[in-house]
Amino acid sequence: MISFDLSSEQQLLVDTVTKFASNELRKAARAADEDAQLPRPLIETGWTLGLVPSNLPEAYGGFGNPSALNGVLAAEALAYGDLSAALHILAPALAAYPIALCGTEEQKQTYLRRFAIDEFFPATAAFVEPIV
Repeated sequence: MISFDLSSEQQLLVDTVTKFASNELRKAARAADEDAQLPRPLIETGWTLGLVPSNLPEAYGGFGNPSALNGVLAAEALAYGDLSAALHILAPALAAYPIALCGTEEQKQTYLRRFAIDEFFPATAAFVEPIV
């Protein structure tokens, strides 16, 4: 039989992120919407949860524990507090993960360590198509 119960590590992840989302993000969400800006300390605190670095290889400063399921659990728990803040905190993953998976060694050495530090590194990625 398949069990859909979370492991103890996954439950700890969900509990930790949900606590931050409830206690920090939810309280700041309305003011952030009205000011059209997220407070930098809030983003820094969210970054220190290590959600992006957890999926990066240890060789580049990450925690070396890539897991799509853990990423989804963390994103869902973070979005409970405020979706726009969750997207802001997790946006660097759009740049970091493709480099980790498909980048050259030089790209990995140059960029991945920036995503594994304690200070939020603002980055994202975009896809564009040529106009025909």
